[in-house]
Amino acid sequence: MSGSEHFYGLGDKTGYLDKRHYDYEMWNTDNPDPHVDTFKALYKSIPFFITLTDSHVYGLFFDNTYKSWFNMGQESEEYFWFGADRGNLDYYYIAGENIPAVLGGYTYLTGTTPLPQKWTLGYHQSRWGYVTRDDVQEIADGMRDNDIPCDSIHLDIDYMRGYRDFTWDLDRYHGDPEGFLAQMADRGFKMVCINDAGVKKEEGYEIYDEGVENGYFAKTPEGDIYINAVWPGGAASRTSGIRKPAAGGRTRLTFW
Repeated sequence: MSGSEHFYGLGDKTGYLDKRHYDYEMWNTDNPDPHVDTFKALYKSIPFFITLTDSHVYGLFFDNTYKSWFNMGQESEEYFWFGADRGNLDYYYIAGENIPAVLGGYTYLTGTTPLPQKWTLGYHQSRWGYVTRDDVQEIADGMRDNDIPCDSIHLDIDYMRGYRDFTWDLDRYHGDPEGFLAQMADRGFKMVCINDAGVKKEEGYEIYDEGVENGYFAKTPEGDIYINAVWPGGAASRTSGIRKPAAGGRTRLTFW
């Protein structure tokens, strides 16, 4: 390093915007420990960063899907380094006159995100712990009473029946989910309902039975359905996002 480097990027990581003096892992991790500055891996891996110096700017994209590491001058003021557990040493050095030009070169390689709907760019209220429908309505009331321009409220796993995907807890959320969602829409809230990747292992639970029948779940090297403990207890992991509509015109609550 020349001494004036500032590093930006690497996706969903802890710490300051400038990643100099940090080291990270590219290894998607859902770890509930406190996400302090020394936390090395969060939920996604984006092995791309931009380096800004006093005289120039460039980007670097490390095209490797194995577990990898990025040490951004944390080990030494003389250099930064990156490497991977396995795979090829394939990386792209992306030059440009400025940061937007470097981003243009990067997205030329990876593609760009479609323009989202306008409401998705607004304020989203999202957290775990809205145990009842009353909790959600209290949040909505507070937003409107205090003139906070909230466009969306996210429901975490508490709206489900025992944390089972594609279900609605008719006790804690008072039944009539369609009426509740319509009411929130009338107040200007888009509702986003989480859909957990872990499907409860329970014979007789329609979603689990369908996944077993159609081979939707991840398997062990021995060919058995991979079961591990998540929110509903023992659960299978989906490998497919396909969900067929219910037969006979019956309405199904399907959240994606």
